[in-house]
Amino acid sequence: MIQDRVSQFISHFIGEFSLTEPEDRLRDQAEAFRHQGQPGTDFTAHAPGDVILHAPFDAAGHEAGLTPFWFLQAAQPAALFPPNGAFFAAPAVQMSFYAPDPVYAGARFGDVVLPQYFVFDVPPPGSVIVITHQFNGLIDNDLMLSGQGIVFTDPYIFDAQLDGLVSLAGWLSVPEFGDPLAAITDAPGFFTTTVDAFEAAVAGAPADATVTVLTSSDAVGVTINGLSAEEAPGLADLLPTFLRSPDAPEEDAGPRIDPITSAQISAEIFDVADGHGVVAGGNLVVNEVVLVSARVDAEVIAVMGDAISLTAISQVNVVQDHDAGAMEIAPTQAINATTLAIENSETPPPPTEDVYEGLPLGWGVTRIEADLVTLNWMHQVNLISDHDRAEVTFSGEDTYLNFGGNTALNQVSLLALGQGYDVIIVGGQMIDMKLIQQTNVLLDNDSVTYGGDWPADLSLGDNLAFNSATISQVGVDTHTGLSGAFAAAGEALADGAATLSATLTQDAMFSGMPTLSVLYIAGDLINVASITQTNIVGDADQISVQLAALDDRAEEPDGPVTVTTGSNAVVNLATILDFGLDSEIQVGGEVYDDLLLHQANLIESGDDPLSSGIAPLATEAVAFLADDMIATPSEDDPTLITPTDDGAVTTDAMQSMLA
Repeated sequence: MIQDRVSQFISHFIGEFSLTEPEDRLRDQAEAFRHQGQPGTDFTAHAPGDVILHAPFDAAGHEAGLTPFWFLQAAQPAALFPPNGAFFAAPAVQMSFYAPDPVYAGARFGDVVLPQYFVFDVPPPGSVIVITHQFNGLIDNDLMLSGQGIVFTDPYIFDAQLDGLVSLAGWLSVPEFGDPLAAITDAPGFFTTTVDAFEAAVAGAPADATVTVLTSSDAVGVTINGLSAEEAPGLADLLPTFLRSPDAPEEDAGPRIDPITSAQISAEIFDVADGHGVVAGGNLVVNEVVLVSARVDAEVIAVMGDAISLTAISQVNVVQDHDAGAMEIAPTQAINATTLAIENSETPPPPTEDVYEGLPLGWGVTRIEADLVTLNWMHQVNLISDHDRAEVTFSGEDTYLNFGGNTALNQVSLLALGQGYDVIIVGGQMIDMKLIQQTNVLLDNDSVTYGGDWPADLSLGDNLAFNSATISQVGVDTHTGLSGAFAAAGEALADGAATLSATLTQDAMFSGMPTLSVLYIAGDLINVASITQTNIVGDADQISVQLAALDDRAEEPDGPVTVTTGSNAVVNLATILDFGLDSEIQVGGEVYDDLLLHQANLIESGDDPLSSGIAPLATEAVAFLADDMIATPSEDDPTLITPTDDGAVTTDAMQSMLA
């Protein structure tokens, strides 16, 4: 249909944009398309022979059948020596194999008498190195002005003080474990240096810091802030009240009959709870690592060199919480919790009538002409700056302002699976290290002033600094001296031997094993898990609240009036689950074996000591910070709320600094 110019003009502006010329040109194609017949559908069942399945691709380079099993006339002896030393041929066995050699072409199945020499190969394990670095950096220094004329302290002052707290945490910590790749190049030296550093951590700590170092069996079990406990605490039970999720209401499973209007949708998105609320804290910062491994292991391990086994955990919390503007401040929690558990592997099932009770009839040696390395190195850092400055005037019915509430999360989950052998012979060293270092630094110096009556609920404290480390090892290692038979076997394999002597494999320790799977490592056997987690959070808030506009309203507002400048949670969670076998480790060199645990807390608070139970910062710790960070002390009690004039409110945030 051809439209007049006015109709085309209207169609264009209502979005139809009709053009007469293209419409005429496409009319013949549209008519032809419309006259095509509808395709017919036949639902008649097909006969079985009508459906032909055909794969257009054929397998190339593959020969169907069993894996080839080669017999060699001149290979390894099959350990067929009776106690008197007389040699005899292998017994007849029932087996299935594929023999492409014409000599054995007729013997595919049936009773086959094996030659007195044969070889079987086990694929060697591979080295695995996983290095993960995660970093979150966030600057959320909010500024809101409403014409009150407040002069706020610049956030860089608080960042400088936070930097001083980081240095203080380094003073409290054990020297960083460093690069595991560099540490294992001199494992005995690294072991000795780490042990000395843990012992020196107590002597070098400030007087008011709580520092505990446990070694050996004293570190086994659950330890919370240096004290033994029955059970480790859970994070959900420790979070600040502001960060805890309320119980979710039961969902209405019935259908919604009434249609949803746009006004209802807007109310669900933009509506806030009754009352007036300001949130400048409420930050949640988490580092988490879960490492589950089944290492390359054996019930018997012979090490020609040294055996170094080290499990070390260092946990440090440094918190400064100076608050001004609250009658009662919830205390800050600083918790270091560790769980160290070592247990035997599962006992074998009871013997049955079909259990083999003799000595091995055969064995195979898998060689690795290098180091066998399993390294998992995780490094996680959260750096958050949330110094908020706000002039707030409550005048509406409901108000909600959120300047904080940030979340930073680093998370790693790894599953590492190795291989099990009957015997492992290591030409070099055996290195097994599990290292966890956790550090939390939190600055929460808040200042709140107000004008007008104050019916509000302040939450300036209630922070959490939480380090949790769990190392659970299944498989107990017992160190003994290297026997002469294994020493000779190690020398022979180092010289290029391809098998073990019958003198070793016919030892009584291998009774009940029909065959032996042996792994020879020419270099070092290295198994290292290193986790470093650091949280650095600055949350120094300066809030000025005007309530004069609420004076004309009813005595009780529509809802609560709350100001939350604390309620931060800095959390490090590390879990290492190591599954292995109960092993007898025969060592030709030195044995280095120890468990180390270091826990340190230093909390400086301006809260009332009677309510929080927190001692002030030590004198030497105060001197550690720069002089220009320390303001002149205020003569007023910083724990009291001081009403100010409604017209001109002034804030001296530095009254909450070190003083």
